[in-house]
Amino acid sequence: MRYARVVTRLREAHDDRGGVVAPVPGTRRETLGARLRRYHLETSGALSGLLMGVPLTLAYVLGVLAGAAEPSERDFLLRAQVDAIGETAFAAVQVCLVLAFFLVVLVLRRRGRFHPAYFAPLVVESMFYAALVSLAMWSVVRATGLHPVLGKPRGAVPLVGALGEAVNEETVCRWLALELLGWLFGRVLELPRWLAAAISVVVAASAYAIVGSLLQAHGGDVPPTAFATLLVSGLLLGALYWLRGYPACAYTHMFYATFWQGVLPHLS
Repeated sequence: MRYARVVTRLREAHDDRGGVVAPVPGTRRETLGARLRRYHLETSGALSGLLMGVPLTLAYVLGVLAGAAEPSERDFLLRAQVDAIGETAFAAVQVCLVLAFFLVVLVLRRRGRFHPAYFAPLVVESMFYAALVSLAMWSVVRATGLHPVLGKPRGAVPLVGALGEAVNEETVCRWLALELLGWLFGRVLELPRWLAAAISVVVAASAYAIVGSLLQAHGGDVPPTAFATLLVSGLLLGALYWLRGYPACAYTHMFYATFWQGVLPHLS
C-alpha cells in the first residue's frame, strides 16, 4: 500500500516535459484538493495555458474576417498583417492555424498532456473574475463622480472588440511585459520574487494606463476616467496573471470588456 501511494505521488508530479501525468489506475482516488491543484497547474502552465488562449485569437481573427467589424475598427497588428500579405492569404493562414491547433490538441490529448475538459471550468472561473473586475471599475467610476463615455454597441462589434483587447492587450501588456519585467527585477536586480512581481505589475499597469489614455484621447483631451479605470484594471489583471496565468487573464479580460462595451451602454 505504501508503495502504491509513493507511485501515485510520483505520477501526479510534473514530468520532465512540464505536463501533469494522470494518477495510476487502481490506486487511491484523488482528493478534491489534489484535483484543484491539478486543474490549477494544467490551466496556468506554459504549454496548456498557451493552447487554452489560442481559441480567443482564432475567434477574434475569424470574426473580423467574417465582417463583424469594419476595416477601420481593426487593431493595428491585424491591419499590418492584412496589408502585408493580403486578406485572402491572411484568411488562408488562419484556416491553417485552426487545423494545426486541433491537430496539436489531438496529439497532446492522446499523450495525456492536455485536458480540454478544463475549458469549461476555466471559463466559469474567468467569468467570476470578470464580475469582480467590473465591480471594481464601476466603484472607481462612482467614487470619482464621473461617468465614462459609452458609445452605442453595433451588432457583434463589442464582442469582436473584447476579443481583440483580450488577445492583444493580455499578450503584450501582461504576458510579454510582466515576464520581461519580472525577469529584470527578479533575475537581474535579484529582488525577492514577490517584490519583483509586485513592482512589475505596478510598472506595467502604469504604462498600460498612460498609453491607453493617450490612445483614447485621439489627439484631444484625455477622458477623465480613462487613466483611473485603465490603471485599476491593469493592476487587477496583472495580479491575476501572476496568480492564475495567461488564459484565465485573457478570458477574464474578454468577459469584462464585453460587459463594459456591450452591456453597460444599455444600462446607462
